[in-house]
Amino acid sequence: MMSASSVLQMRLDQAGIVASIGCAVHCLIAPFVILFAPAFGGIWASPETHLLISLFVLPVALLTMTRGYRMHQRVWILSLGAIGAGFVLLGTAFPWLEPLWAAGANAAQADPELAQTACTTCTNCCPTVTIDEASGDWDWKFPPASWLTMVGGMGLVGAHWGNIRSCKHCQQGGASAQSSCEH
Repeated sequence: MMSASSVLQMRLDQAGIVASIGCAVHCLIAPFVILFAPAFGGIWASPETHLLISLFVLPVALLTMTRGYRMHQRVWILSLGAIGAGFVLLGTAFPWLEPLWAAGANAAQADPELAQTACTTCTNCCPTVTIDEASGDWDWKFPPASWLTMVGGMGLVGAHWGNIRSCKHCQQGGASAQSSCEH
């Protein structure tokens, strides 16, 4: 029988997996939302929306990774979760940081609104699809912020999965394993 603590841990990790996969789905369908519903697409794919999603995903990851580490002492899970969270943070911040890197530190000091103006079109944070009207060819742009966020999300999914597997291992291990899993 699983303890209440293990059940809670597994439920939080399951919620974390759903949230991380939800981020990836958001990222992958963003170009089509922008293309077919431009008014909604502007909200769907804005850097502020990514920030709000991160503000949900990252606390869940932090809570589950620290609880999971205390219960199971699996360093690889904690490390993978930390790396994944770092990539999500970098991907979230990238639209604001990229123009500063491109222009150099001196330009950023001269124009403090440089980072903010780069985030208004969302071309450097979200995937975009353009269609050439003459040829009908589709062009898919997948900017670095999207790659960083998706890699981070995969890391978080892997860490959540590791926590779930560890809880199931504790459940199957009998009393001696359970005593080491209930920290």
